[in-house]
Amino acid sequence: MPAKPLKSRTVAVKVEAELADFLARLPNKSEFIRQAILAQFGTACPLCSGAGQLASALGSHYAPLLEKYRERACQKCHAIEPIPKDLMGVEPSDRSRWEQFLQGGPYFCAKCYKTVKECGECGWHLTPEHFHRHIQDCHDE
Repeated sequence: MPAKPLKSRTVAVKVEAELADFLARLPNKSEFIRQAILAQFGTACPLCSGAGQLASALGSHYAPLLEKYRERACQKCHAIEPIPKDLMGVEPSDRSRWEQFLQGGPYFCAKCYKTVKECGECGWHLTPEHFHRHIQDCHDE
């Protein structure tokens, strides 16, 4: 097996305290950040095309749709819950559940989140039928 190329540069970014705490809990935050950046290249926002800004007219046009579809069904029990607009209003004890969903992971209601298996590498909570695929997609080299 060929050796992995050495990383040649360091990049620093400033983040909110909550994000810094989340990253500190990861077993390999550098790899997580690299994967997140590479994933972003292929998943540009359909509204702003990845620019981070949205034309005012488009924002006004899509705002009612975003409000209308601001609910999600739990993948385990199918209970429906509103999605928070951001993590600032979420209780700290419930933040990891919403971080998982907002970062592309499966959504579970608070009750089911506590009952499903936790990935030992990244901390995501997953049903048994999704666990093996998650390990393959996110942690196998």
